[in-house]
Amino acid sequence: MMLFGSSDDRLLIMPVLNSSTMGLKQFSFKYFLFIVSIFLLITFSAMGQGIGKGLKVRPSWEIGLSLGASEFLNTINPNADAIFEKFNYWKPNINPALSLSIIKSITPAISAELLYFTTRLSGSWDLNKGYPIPPLAISEGLAYPNPFKTGINQLDLLISINLNQMVAPNRANDKWNLFIKGGIGAVLVRGIDALYPYTRADKFVDYALVYGGGFSYQINNRLKLNLDVILNRVETDRLDGVRELLPGLPPVGANSYYFYNLKERYISSSIGITYTIAWNRQTHFGNSTRKCAVYEKPKVKKVRRRY
Repeated sequence: MMLFGSSDDRLLIMPVLNSSTMGLKQFSFKYFLFIVSIFLLITFSAMGQGIGKGLKVRPSWEIGLSLGASEFLNTINPNADAIFEKFNYWKPNINPALSLSIIKSITPAISAELLYFTTRLSGSWDLNKGYPIPPLAISEGLAYPNPFKTGINQLDLLISINLNQMVAPNRANDKWNLFIKGGIGAVLVRGIDALYPYTRADKFVDYALVYGGGFSYQINNRLKLNLDVILNRVETDRLDGVRELLPGLPPVGANSYYFYNLKERYISSSIGITYTIAWNRQTHFGNSTRKCAVYEKPKVKKVRRRY
């Protein structure tokens, strides 16, 4: 987000930048390590269940298509001296979203997912929230900023944890499953309509922390229905068309690119279907048989007795 004008106007929204910028980078890195560590612990725990049973892993591949909606949430200022840690100027709109996925099941409880997601974020200025009007809007003869529109193209690498299989592995009835997922994403922001114009210098890829969960329902051996809710924390201040400029720097020339290193979030939800390819889901556990697992009983070499 970017707010132009005198230093007094800007201080209503943002504090003066100081050594907390270094703390910001440390914050992001520690946050990322915490999320990754949790998922690695869960992953090793789930894989250990299969190893303990002496089972051979049989991976599967799935392709999926989902339709849903997205909505801009807020801007985050993680600096230690921030006046407002989370704020949002807008009445956000709900926009349609589309996603395509490739999923590899590693164990019954763990799967890896490559997800392509595209949507649009938009909203109109909310006068009831009481934030000062950006001086740039006033200088252009606007009573307040026009509605913003931002395009999002995102590629995510996620790890999905099946909580049902974690709590009760190898159960016979596993049509319904609860899962959580998380990972990282590469985000390409397309400026469509914003208070501050997008320039060639703005056309780069940001990264995001992606986490959420949902439900899945196994229709048959091949088809699965999914309901997902995902929170995206993007390392950018460009999602909503208004950006914070460093206090004391004019919003012109080269200085126009000296922005706060803020974060912005949006949420998405979707319903979709996945299709399992190149895999026979029929597997065995001892003397029992079930259809929705990714393990098979290890082969035992028979030895002929000699008398």
